[in-house]
This record gives sequence, C-alpha cells and structure tokens, in this order.
Amino acid sequence: MDVENEDGFAEGTHARPILFLDRAIDGHLLAAALIEAGAVIKRHRDVFADDEDDSVWLSHVGRSGWFVVTRDARIRYNPLEIQALKAAKVGAFIFVPKNLTGIEIAKIIQQALPAIENAARTTTRPFVIKIYRDGTLTALDIK
Repeated sequence: MDVENEDGFAEGTHARPILFLDRAIDGHLLAAALIEAGAVIKRHRDVFADDEDDSVWLSHVGRSGWFVVTRDARIRYNPLEIQALKAAKVGAFIFVPKNLTGIEIAKIIQQALPAIENAARTTTRPFVIKIYRDGTLTALDIK
C-alpha cells in the first residue's frame, strides 16, 4: 500500500507522483486505466464537491503537492487561472486533444504516463505541460 509524503509522491516500492484528476477529465475509464498502469491518483469527486471553486481545490492540491491532470485548456489563456495555479505552486498537465472518447483519452494518457511521471519528478513547480494526441508533452512558459 502506498502512503503519501509531503512532496506529492506516494511512498512505497516506487515513489510515484500523485495525479489529481480534476472534474474536467475525471472519469471511470481514465481512473481505471491509470490505476491499471500503476499510477497513484486522487479523483476530484472523491475529495471535493463537483462545484467546488477552482481556487479552493487548486490551493488544496498545491498544499498536498499533487499534480493536476485536466482537459481545461482555458487555463492556458486565462491570466487569473494561471495566477491561481502559480500561487498554489501546482504542476499541471493539460490534455489538449478534442473530440475523443473516454477510451481514447485513457489510452493516450496511459501511454504518456512514463513521460508525465518523469516530468513531475524533474520539473520545478509551478508548471503547465500540454499532453498531445500522440502522448508527447510540451511545457508552456507561464512566467
């Protein structure tokens, strides 16, 4: 059984980053695919009310050291959301492809999981990294 440490990583045989699936991407197929791949996840629905204000859950995620996985592409264009993410010192992964089924999203993120976990270990927070259809990642400049 993995236990959380204060840096947002699960302690155990392999220290894995704790991925927080926000309400924009949280679904049973994705959660199951990530767990099957060995990821450690927290689901928005298990921690917060569905209508929880972004500033509240972002702050909690930041304090906990978890890494956000979202489909909310507005973050990249909204200065207030970027500021909230930066203030909470969150590392965020934004899934950018549109018009995909839950199964397709799950497969892509499962394929990208090693790169996501590596970026979580090696990138200083706060950060925003985009996940593309082919599973590649690209960091955004949020300075």
